[in-house]
Amino acid sequence: MMKILDEGTVTSQLDRQNYPYQVLLLDETYLSELSAFQQATYQEMTNKKLYAPIPDEMIRAVLGDKGLTLGLIIRDKLYGFVCFYFPGDDAENLGKDAGLPDQELEHVVHWERCLIAPEFRGNNLQFRLGELLVQATTALNKNYRYMCATVAPNNYPSLHQLFEQQKMVAVALKKKYGDLWRFVFFQDISHPVQILKEDAIAVDCEDHEGQSSLFKRGYYAFHALQDEGSLKILFSK
Repeated sequence: MMKILDEGTVTSQLDRQNYPYQVLLLDETYLSELSAFQQATYQEMTNKKLYAPIPDEMIRAVLGDKGLTLGLIIRDKLYGFVCFYFPGDDAENLGKDAGLPDQELEHVVHWERCLIAPEFRGNNLQFRLGELLVQATTALNKNYRYMCATVAPNNYPSLHQLFEQQKMVAVALKKKYGDLWRFVFFQDISHPVQILKEDAIAVDCEDHEGQSSLFKRGYYAFHALQDEGSLKILFSK
């Protein structure tokens, strides 16, 4: 039986009715359902550059010993998930992009993916699942110090979650998952990055050249500002 980490009610965007939900710690028995859910949700996206589906091999890893995955269950069906991946000596360890020395890479955890079905968005579930994932990882005494992630520069919900909830900063802009621009997020949990927010520089989310220039000059991105249809990224040192 799957361990229940949280339960409550959420509102459907389709019929405005409330439905009970549970958040479960998932294992490999959910491989097929998680893969199918991800594919179906991805196909509904109008801007597919915002999300890079993880292959079944990675899904198997985050459901097993190399990760930790929580699932949102409503009406006995998967409607969302969030997962951590412990990359270890993986060539794609994001600690390398963040400039960590090789001996520190074993202490990196990837905030891998968070995906909620459109029907149940708007319930603050992305934040809640993220909070529960960190708590579950801490309870398992996983030996990590550095949290890393990748997010598209124009994906406001995910930017907001990592900036505001996880207190992470973006340290680089890289091409990932083929040819997709992604911010590399980073945080040293033992010694969080300290920046002077008063001297912030605002850059449009689509200005990749401007963002890259600031990263090369030692700036961090620390906040996403959405206003009147535009999205600005705030940088400082």
